[in-house]
Amino acid sequence: MRKSKKFRQKVPDRQLRRGFGRVLLSAVVLYATMGLGASALDFKCVEPSRYKNLLQIFEDNPAMLSSYFGLSQTHQPDMNACRALVVSGTIRDGDGAALLDNIIRNKGWLDVLYLSFDGVHLQEEIKLAHIIRGFWLKTRVLLAGPFRYSPDFARLWGLRAASDSRPSAAATSELSPLNRGLEAFAKRGDLGLPNIGARSACLESCAGAWIAGVHRQALPLPAIAVPSPTAAAVPEIVTAWPRSALAASLDGGKIASPNDPSWNRLVIAGAASVLPPAADRLIRDKCAAELIAGQAIEDRVAGAMDDLARGDFGGVRRVPADLLEQVDSLRMAGLRLQRCVARAFESERLASFRRLCGPNCDNATLLATFDQMAREFIESRLSLSNILGPGQSDKIGREWREEEAGGPGTWMRREMSNVFDATWTPSSGPPTTATIEIGRVEDRIAMVRSQAEGRCLYRGIIAADDKSARGTYTCSWAPGIYAWNATISE
Repeated sequence: MRKSKKFRQKVPDRQLRRGFGRVLLSAVVLYATMGLGASALDFKCVEPSRYKNLLQIFEDNPAMLSSYFGLSQTHQPDMNACRALVVSGTIRDGDGAALLDNIIRNKGWLDVLYLSFDGVHLQEEIKLAHIIRGFWLKTRVLLAGPFRYSPDFARLWGLRAASDSRPSAAATSELSPLNRGLEAFAKRGDLGLPNIGARSACLESCAGAWIAGVHRQALPLPAIAVPSPTAAAVPEIVTAWPRSALAASLDGGKIASPNDPSWNRLVIAGAASVLPPAADRLIRDKCAAELIAGQAIEDRVAGAMDDLARGDFGGVRRVPADLLEQVDSLRMAGLRLQRCVARAFESERLASFRRLCGPNCDNATLLATFDQMAREFIESRLSLSNILGPGQSDKIGREWREEEAGGPGTWMRREMSNVFDATWTPSSGPPTTATIEIGRVEDRIAMVRSQAEGRCLYRGIIAADDKSARGTYTCSWAPGIYAWNATISE
């Protein structure tokens, strides 16, 4: 991985940290998976998702595939393109560019990302998130095996409930014309996802990528959308507020104030709605007729069941044929809605690709655009007013003698401001200089470090005697969460 000349890091073996808000960070060492030796993200095509393989679902008929997705004769899929990718490894510099390369290589036909990675790299995470949302990609996290590819656009609907059971009627009893193709596809021997072993994990910056999806799922769905004890072991708390702000900005919602209790609520894969607001509006707009028709049929079925219940199901020996037919009508409404949703997502994704790429995709220009989006987000959101809010104390000392992964540092306060001039002197290489804004509310401490490469966010607590502080930090341009500690003098 490329290292900044001004940021030479030495990574400890493990990080152990507990607590939210004002809870003391009792021990801070580096998280084991944050080592600089780990590789960058690996993007692997899910081979059965190539469109030439998906044709099996459509009776090997390209026209049937095009009709299902509502594609024009002039806009047909590249049969060698991948519809799904597995993204695994540890996030590093350049991963946003790698995702962009894959999107362009697949000519806009890439649709789904299966995420199984870890690591913290704020700038790269924000860049990935904007690329995923900009190109209208779906995101998936598999919480348990089997780790198999499943088509995102259709499901098995089985036989009609009211179908004749005679063999001659078998061909007409299928609810969906895709049922037989889906059944055959499900029997393939190559549906296992590459690069996912016995455990699939979406940790730290992966959660920011997952939340950016326009259709985001964690499969199988958790019974309740709360982080597990393992997920809450909190290497993420240092980035909790920036990631929450990222999720809110992507979804167009209001970003919570720093004093809101939700500021340190972790963004966890699976703990959010399947559809972000923009996608929900799209479906309600494009598929309004299907939604209304389905609701009307559902009401009729519910009414028929109520009628039977009022009679205490007296004399009912089998489900009435007219009720079974209504159930089939309801399932058919679901089938039509499924197809409408598939078409709406396909149309919007392809339109997004044309809008961003134009006739000739310029990778460098696109990457520069997303780089700028990430930088602007960091510049506008990583500020003391966002992190700590009102009620800041001026008891922040005059001189800080600090130790961190980049080497020992000295921070000197500018008169009575909250700005410090900082210098680090690593054991090898030139000194590093930056400015640091320090804010304090009660025993909470937050700092924003600014230099040419970007910004770093420091979080921690200050001792009761005001003479020492410790915590963790992460930088926008470098992966990982790192420990710091300092002694403070007046």
